[in-house]
Amino acid sequence: MKKIILTSILILLLSIEINAQITMCFKQNYNNLESIMDTKLDGGECKGLYSINEMKNNNWNVNDIKITPSKNNTFNFIYILKKDDNPSSINNYNSKFDQDVIEERIINKLDKKRKQEKEFNKKTIIKKSIASGKILYSSCSSCHGKKGEISIYNLTKPLKDLSIENMDMSITKYMNDESYGYGYQIIMRQYAYSLTEKKLTNIKNYLDSLDN
Repeated sequence: MKKIILTSILILLLSIEINAQITMCFKQNYNNLESIMDTKLDGGECKGLYSINEMKNNNWNVNDIKITPSKNNTFNFIYILKKDDNPSSINNYNSKFDQDVIEERIINKLDKKRKQEKEFNKKTIIKKSIASGKILYSSCSSCHGKKGEISIYNLTKPLKDLSIENMDMSITKYMNDESYGYGYQIIMRQYAYSLTEKKLTNIKNYLDSLDN
């Protein structure tokens, strides 16, 4: 009896798959998640005339979606839609549930893509900063050491152990306090006027990279 039931279910599922129509619609270089469901899609049965919501109204269900990053923080959307010739088939009773799942997958995929892109951009910026810091620090290594490890008369922290805030504060004092610097005022003051906060950050990133 159980075998007969399983066979019947298999035949039913196969007939549903055979009767189903499948189409592919897409949208390129798009970044507004809130409006993608109401945006006219190209290709397939969408033909630039219908959105996903309009296709749903015509008994099409989203079977799958692929999202890939494009230029200028946009994405390419590819929808696989399926339409059953028999609207009363079991394939359609849970279409609302399926659509909720698909929409959740869109959000999750977009969030993942954005996080990956943000992380990639962050790493790229850090690499450029380190490269710039290496060039800047070449003028400092003779006094502060190759890795910023030298302390002045053992009275100050080595440069590698200073925070950006500490470095900026020292530079400000070199520019405004003639008594500051343990005898290094004349040397440091000429550098102090040319060191911006960005340059200090680049130097700090370079020194930090030497410990990794």
